[in-house]
Amino acid sequence: MDDKTLSFVKEKFLDYYKNVSWEHENYLEINKREFAFTYFNKPGMDRGLYFETPEKLKEHILSTVPSNAYYSSSYYSINISNKPKFEGADLIFDIDSDHLPSGDSMEYNEMINHGYQEIKKLAMEILLNEFAINEKNIMITFSGKRGFHIHINDPIYIPLLSKERKALSSYVSATSLYFMLKNPPPKLPSNAITKMAIDYIENEVISKNKEMKKNYDKNKKNENVFLFIQKNKSKYNVNIDPKEITNKIAIHIDAPVTGDIRRLIRLPLSLHQKSGFFVQKIPLDFIKSNDAFNPFKEATFKKWNDEYVKIKATKDINLKISDKKYEFKKEEVKSLPCTLAIFLITNEMACIV
Repeated sequence: MDDKTLSFVKEKFLDYYKNVSWEHENYLEINKREFAFTYFNKPGMDRGLYFETPEKLKEHILSTVPSNAYYSSSYYSINISNKPKFEGADLIFDIDSDHLPSGDSMEYNEMINHGYQEIKKLAMEILLNEFAINEKNIMITFSGKRGFHIHINDPIYIPLLSKERKALSSYVSATSLYFMLKNPPPKLPSNAITKMAIDYIENEVISKNKEMKKNYDKNKKNENVFLFIQKNKSKYNVNIDPKEITNKIAIHIDAPVTGDIRRLIRLPLSLHQKSGFFVQKIPLDFIKSNDAFNPFKEATFKKWNDEYVKIKATKDINLKISDKKYEFKKEEVKSLPCTLAIFLITNEMACIV
């Protein structure tokens, strides 16, 4: 990024942060968190920082204009010797849209919505319906670039250590489902992941074969669907691949994030260096609706949408955003809304003229 473009981006980031406050974000418990920052044109990460108040946090951000801001999932108390003492951690789930099946081959908005549907499934089917976590203890955020985070600050989960958190991530990832499909037990566990698998096999496999369905309906009271498939797959020429079914049923989280009790996670309302979007909190009412999540509508600084700036493409651009296609040739100059200009600049596709 050339000096003129870098100065423009930093100026816009500063403009945004002047209008942001963490004063009423009580769920953050800022005085108990570790903070970390990266900066423009400066290598490495500045971490191990603690702030007594939201105002002190904002002062630091305004004085340094970080490229990225993070806070710990962990809670700490600061003792007399100023050494932080670990007190527990939020339970975190991380989904990266481009790591989902076929995610890396999708257009940006399609990829984001792919990840959004996955986070909805995790929130609705597992956390709310099965784990019965109180809604007030769940915070869902768009990461600012390609993924979504779920933060759970339920008192039941905060004390959990890595081993227990890894067990939860294994369950969500449907690890045990694979082994059950290969060696079905006489009785299946009653949980959401198994139910998803049962529904999938009944609707996508058995219901498409009349004779098989007739036989299954007759025997399903005495024999679970996993056992039925294993015993009858040759008879009905059905090929059930446990890996394929597990892949379809699993919620594709970044498992190491969930198991890490000292994880740094993106600070809500902070800007992402590679998009200019902010880490947006997504209300559960929105999650429960049928609306798609569009970062160009939901995670942008509204003031930037009304400003236009001239950019020059640094490479050929063929991009579809919000049902609109943008095609620029390298070196072509365009006047664009600031939001889109910053997105192109931070993705190394354009510079300021």
